[in-house]
Amino acid sequence: VPLNQGGDKVYFGLAGTNTLDRSRIIAFFDPAEEARLEYEIVRVIAELERARTPVIAIISSLPFAPGQDGRSASPIIDALAQTYDVRWLDERFTAIPDADALFILHPPNLTEQQLYLADQFALRRGRVFVSIDPLAHLALRTGPDGLPPINALRTSRLPRLLSRWGVGYDPSYTAMDREHGLPVQVNEAGRTRTRAYPLWFSVPPSGLSQALPATAALSQGVNVGSPGILEPLGAETGFTVLAATGQEGARMDSDLAASSPSPDVLQRDYTPDGNAPLALAARLSGPISTAFPDGPPTGDIRLEASAHIEGPAQAEIIVIADADWLDPAFYVRA
Repeated sequence: VPLNQGGDKVYFGLAGTNTLDRSRIIAFFDPAEEARLEYEIVRVIAELERARTPVIAIISSLPFAPGQDGRSASPIIDALAQTYDVRWLDERFTAIPDADALFILHPPNLTEQQLYLADQFALRRGRVFVSIDPLAHLALRTGPDGLPPINALRTSRLPRLLSRWGVGYDPSYTAMDREHGLPVQVNEAGRTRTRAYPLWFSVPPSGLSQALPATAALSQGVNVGSPGILEPLGAETGFTVLAATGQEGARMDSDLAASSPSPDVLQRDYTPDGNAPLALAARLSGPISTAFPDGPPTGDIRLEASAHIEGPAQAEIIVIADADWLDPAFYVRA
């Protein structure tokens, strides 16, 4: 803020403390980050009010686990780590810690027993965040050797669980939206041109739910890459669409989408889906029951049948049929 005609300026920030002498600081209010200011202030207040740091357990095949410096390859994961105690589970995990919430981000191929552990966590704690993808470009990104990571998964799924929670998801199809295609550079007759690419598109604020504060407050769109499609299955859980395509949303075979068709091919064969807008993300709320009514499955993990939870139990579950929204390339400006 200008202080006088001589050009001197004063900068505002925020320093908060609580009765336990814990403090949180926002060094200064950056005008370039005005859109995040309210979030940052609420975060500081919430951190000072709570008696302990909530724990988030993460199951993922994505290369986002923090390195030796404690930082991740994803600013979103780093932001989570600033506010929560984040605990990453190894792909061979045999238990889920006593966390406040479970994040399942483009998971590896889970065994029946691992699926059972996630099922029981949902019934016990009731807070699960899921990000699955029929065609995760992020997971297939090549390394310095020009090859994708060993055991990289193109497709992620949660057999048993999603259908039991009341959401349908068929990874053999991806969604498209020619109205909101992201710009890509293509070579045409030796010249580089920028064209809209329907398989990679932005969900504008008009396509985001106004019922959930996290999406209602967004002033910019959310970029996705070849996302999946979610459908309600008529279960007891409520199904609230959080993000959707436009009225001209379409679906495409995932194998065809994986062949990287050109913008011209996509536009030429484009046929809007009769059920558009197509749901890309949803909130499931209400009672859920176990996907394992016969009790814990047998295997290498020792599971106690006496601790089995049948349900119903109240749950709040977020499902996003895309993993590429986590890719910094989809939202960080160079």
